[in-house]
Amino acid sequence: MLAACEDVSKKYLDRLLNLLRGAGLLRSSKGKGGGYILARPPEEITVGDVVCALESGMYLVPCVDDPSVCEKAGTCPSRQVWCTAAAVMKDTLNGITLADLAAWKPGRRYRGLTQRN
Repeated sequence: MLAACEDVSKKYLDRLLNLLRGAGLLRSSKGKGGGYILARPPEEITVGDVVCALESGMYLVPCVDDPSVCEKAGTCPSRQVWCTAAAVMKDTLNGITLADLAAWKPGRRYRGLTQRN
């Protein structure tokens, strides 16, 4: 069972799978032989898709996504740092597919990135 292999509760795993299904990344079937399957080929699903489905977005601070949450957003030099970091993170996560993850081996690079311990 996946929950046991990954050392997470079944309830938590069900919640994650439902979020992924709701985002259109998984399809489910019931009954004998039922379960979950990718809704699209793994080459078409990015890590960014998964993060967006499971999190409230890919932003490190709220003002990156919605400047109206901070009255200083228009004049804040820190916001520009966070916007740049968010753009790099988004590009990176959207550049790695599930197929890339499945093919990964120690020392292999993802679009210029290396494994970090």
